[in-house]
Amino acid sequence: MEPSSPDLLFPKGRTRAQDKQTKRVHRADHIRAIRLQVMQRDPACRVCHSTNGAEMHELVPRSRLRGQPPEVIYTLVNCLRLCSKCHGRVTRHEITLLPASDRLGANGRVEAQLTFRSRHVQTPTR
Repeated sequence: MEPSSPDLLFPKGRTRAQDKQTKRVHRADHIRAIRLQVMQRDPACRVCHSTNGAEMHELVPRSRLRGQPPEVIYTLVNCLRLCSKCHGRVTRHEITLLPASDRLGANGRVEAQLTFRSRHVQTPTR
């Protein structure tokens, strides 16, 4: 007589797909919670003070924190609110965001500086 599945002596573990799905849900839940806290902390864009097109931006990019858990990447110290226009300018390296304090990060004052030369702007050749 074969044992039924709940009574197996060596029950099967979770599949890789189940583990990946659990990680995706956890990551999405964490990002959603941090985004809500960032939007409550920052009532407007930290660069131009516009309230249109709210987006969350990371001071230290995700690419530099690759492989880290979402609790390290998405924190109130690393994330701030930008409008879609300013977020595009930061992404295109037209402006640079500099926190006044590394310890406070986005919780403190953040200064926006014009970048001297965007990597996307073609310079004329001689």
